[in-house]
Amino acid sequence: MNLYRILGIAFFTSALMTSGCGSAKTPYAEMGYMMNDALSVTVGSPMMSWEVGERNAHLKIHGSRYELIYSGIAHDVVQVAYREYFINQVVGQAPMIRSAFGQNLQYDITQSRTITFQDIRIEVIAADQEKIDYRILTEPDAVIRTRVTMTEKAVARAKDRADSRARGGRPSAR
Repeated sequence: MNLYRILGIAFFTSALMTSGCGSAKTPYAEMGYMMNDALSVTVGSPMMSWEVGERNAHLKIHGSRYELIYSGIAHDVVQVAYREYFINQVVGQAPMIRSAFGQNLQYDITQSRTITFQDIRIEVIAADQEKIDYRILTEPDAVIRTRVTMTEKAVARAKDRADSRARGGRPSAR
């Protein structure tokens, strides 16, 4: 079963982030994984996916989508495929894979049950040719940075609204 159907995609954008002017760009982050929970996927399924970028009120303007896909195990070596997609809906294109941004990764789990790719750490609980049981220990820095930016912008907008109400509904002079 596909990881997306099991977990859904957790959307960390709030109504505050997408409300307002249609041309304003706001950051977004979408995650297709759960932190610190025991998870299981079959060969060919994403172990985790994440997407970061900017959007206006109606479209994802641009961004990137990333996936770590379980490819199997051979002689205690876990195989994972990394894929990166570019998103540009301004020109109406579906996400396109950039072949230069794909890698096939191999991890010898006799050396360590923790596999690391970039800033992501995943604990392998069990793996065979059909499925992998694992736990995501750390998430991508890009997701963390985007959530911090989203929070800062939401706080600034809330402060602007409160200031506007204090001025009797008049917009700020910015």
